[in-house]
Amino acid sequence: MLRLNRSVIIVCLVVLQSSLALGQQLNKPRPTRANVPYGDHERQVLDFWQAESAEPTPFVLFIHGGGFAAGSKESLKASTLKDLLDAGISVAAVNYRYYQQSPLPAALQDCRRALQFVRSKADGWNLDKTHAGATGGSAGAVASMYLAFHDEMADPTSSDPIARESTRLTCVATTAGQTTLDTHWWATNVPGWPKDEGIKQDTHAYRRWGISEADFTAVVNDSSALSLISKDDPPIWMSYWMRPGDSMPKDLKRATSWRIHHVSFGVALKEKMDSLGIESHLVHPRASRAYDGLIDFLIAKLKPTGFAVHAPYPPSPVIASVDFRFATECEFGRGSDQWPMTWGADGHLYAAWGDGWGWRGDKSGRKYSIGVTRIAATPPELQGTDVWGDGPGHGFAKPEALVALDDTLHMFWTRGDSINDLDDTATAESRDGGHSWTYGNDKAFPQAPAGFRVRGICQFGPGYQDSLDRFVYVYFGFNRQSDLFLGRVPSEHLFSSEQYEWFTGLAEDNVRATWSKSIKDRQPVFHDPNGYIWHIGVSYNSGLKRFLLTKPHYCPGDDRKTPLVRDSGVASFGLFDAPTPWGPWTTVHYQDNFKDGLVKFSYFIPTKLISQDGREFWLAWSGWPEYDSVRFVQGRLSLR
Repeated sequence: MLRLNRSVIIVCLVVLQSSLALGQQLNKPRPTRANVPYGDHERQVLDFWQAESAEPTPFVLFIHGGGFAAGSKESLKASTLKDLLDAGISVAAVNYRYYQQSPLPAALQDCRRALQFVRSKADGWNLDKTHAGATGGSAGAVASMYLAFHDEMADPTSSDPIARESTRLTCVATTAGQTTLDTHWWATNVPGWPKDEGIKQDTHAYRRWGISEADFTAVVNDSSALSLISKDDPPIWMSYWMRPGDSMPKDLKRATSWRIHHVSFGVALKEKMDSLGIESHLVHPRASRAYDGLIDFLIAKLKPTGFAVHAPYPPSPVIASVDFRFATECEFGRGSDQWPMTWGADGHLYAAWGDGWGWRGDKSGRKYSIGVTRIAATPPELQGTDVWGDGPGHGFAKPEALVALDDTLHMFWTRGDSINDLDDTATAESRDGGHSWTYGNDKAFPQAPAGFRVRGICQFGPGYQDSLDRFVYVYFGFNRQSDLFLGRVPSEHLFSSEQYEWFTGLAEDNVRATWSKSIKDRQPVFHDPNGYIWHIGVSYNSGLKRFLLTKPHYCPGDDRKTPLVRDSGVASFGLFDAPTPWGPWTTVHYQDNFKDGLVKFSYFIPTKLISQDGREFWLAWSGWPEYDSVRFVQGRLSLR
């Protein structure tokens, strides 16, 4: 019998692993353009892969590691490259000068120049230069974060057109990155730092990077993420292979790498970014995560139309992308769901909720089927007061939409339960700030087919100030279907179904709408083959003069047939915009697994929580069971 000793087996496994890795690299797609010079030095070259697309594509800059002393652009993994190209994202892999050839920060300046060079090729290379990311490990991570967090380095007055290109990024994704080059910080903050003389040399890394001791502090401050980070910086995804608190390996060589690439670097940066309200994701073994990996994060940030399913409308001509700062996320009203909102004439938000205990969320006292909360202040310091509730806690009613018209609050609600496909819309009105409500007809729209319910109301300023005209715009539809319909009604006749006019299409100019008094003539105002569940939100962004529509949608693997949201798997989010409440609609963001894979079924952007310039806002959402509450997260819109 042939016997192999342990050493032979290990050698064979190493050879096999190396062969597999080599095979994967041999399968790497050839660059569209190889060794393109972006400078005069032999190391100042890049490879470029152009993603197949009729439209301009985002791009990612890959920056290799190697301690600024080794490595090359060829280390870009074939799997990473293919995943990005398949997602419609172009890729540039960069070489830069080693510190032996030119001391730091020359390598960082090379990466800056490479980024500007790629942007300058946008027309010829079919690139959307407003959507650019960077990724790399170790030294490549340092350079990627340098580009992400440094203030704009473009020179708009330069005679060199490349130097006039922006150096800002949309996002950055790193592996084992050092968030500071201050090696004194390393020795103080990284656990298990060895004290023997051989390791001490690492605390004087400026000697290895070719930096004079006199210049070291200045280079560190102008190169390190912890020194550069500011409130207007893009989101980051950071991964490390050890957990905080793990023991250092005993092997000296492994211990050196473990120390230099320690998760403490990421912890420190995340703490600082959280304090500034900037989105950051720190991934290590057993850490919870909002994205499946580096690729998913880059796709989500660089592809505003998402990555799981096809968006129903073309990209917005006004809004380039949206970034959500999940570090700002806050939760209220635990145990109650739905939460449609309106801006009252008194300056407060009013929100309606179902099946719960309202804002206090402590499950003490009576549980109501439907209730209303008055909300003061702004996130994260919101202050809610539950002003009304009714019903036994389940099955009696669920809110559909809420609107404040002058000093009166109006509510459409489902008599029964949202999950019942044939239940109809009812009405209620409050003239005392929501403390008491008068119910209207059991079926608010008797001419409508069963289950044709209110799904949302277009929201404007406090008490409906600054509205488009004398009408209120109300959106209708059926559970889990693809089409939304629009009715308009004079504000004084909101609950008079015979006063409604129904959208029948766009006029020849593709801007004005056509209307009919007959509900039978209605035509969809919004169509998404991937559907919705119950609610949508529509808000007028006065700063941008755009209407924003928010909704969930179904994706492959979701169960669209079940009326039970807990079994549906819906966790998606779509954001659309238009110049009018009836369109034409375009896509701002369309994403499966918004934040995570937990069920979410309603999204709203309260008009009170939109900044004056229209670029920042707070998104509210609700779901079940994990998101049986109302959560808020701050978002920022980037314009074209």
